[in-house]
Amino acid sequence: MSFKYQGTGTQRSTLLFLLSAKTIEACEKNCRQSISDAFAERYRKVDKPIWVALSNNVTSSVLSGVNLRSYLPTKVAASVKTEIMESVKSHIKRIESEFDNSLSTLVYDSIFHQSPPFMGDCHKRVKQPPIGVSWTEKDCEKMNFICGNPPSICHFFGLIKKRNVKTINSALENGISDYETTLFSTVHTKLSKSGLTTNQITKLSLRISKNIKTKMGIFPKAFKSSFCNGKSCDKFDEALKHQLLTFP
Repeated sequence: MSFKYQGTGTQRSTLLFLLSAKTIEACEKNCRQSISDAFAERYRKVDKPIWVALSNNVTSSVLSGVNLRSYLPTKVAASVKTEIMESVKSHIKRIESEFDNSLSTLVYDSIFHQSPPFMGDCHKRVKQPPIGVSWTEKDCEKMNFICGNPPSICHFFGLIKKRNVKTINSALENGISDYETTLFSTVHTKLSKSGLTTNQITKLSLRISKNIKTKMGIFPKAFKSSFCNGKSCDKFDEALKHQLLTFP
């Protein structure tokens, strides 16, 4: 069944205005998610070598001061050592993957929820281009006020970058204790299946736990000193701004 609106000329004009206004509202959920994903995609490229360095550091030190051959036959000790080191690498890779998967959510929170949030309509001061037409660099320059359209994010790009990096660094620091716990649990599981006695496992676990805690404890600082520190992420600026301006 078709619907035909019956109303006065003034009423029809009002309805048309309200309908057309939807094309010039602020960046909505899909748009906001796309913007967050664009930033996160670049950040994953930057943090990869930092996680590789962590994996190497923990793997090389996890059994420091631990002599498995004192408790197990040589071949068995060598096999357990290999299994532990491989499990550490695998688990840190899993932690990296989980953290990287959270980057888009962290960026979303940074841009659109933290104060001042880049939300709200902007069309009263800058005219939005037609559907399918990108914003321009001039729009980026003109939109010198915080609101929900991409040119505003583009204009305050420096502020956005600082907020994103701070949010990501804080999230890592807040999660490091859980990462330590799950990593140690992975190693402890390997020890439990190695043929060691309960007392031997308890003794070795104290040393291994300390080794893990030492390396994981300094990781947030290492991450902060490398992740988008200084101008290391500036190489993405132009491409990101151009991509931002393609969003409605």
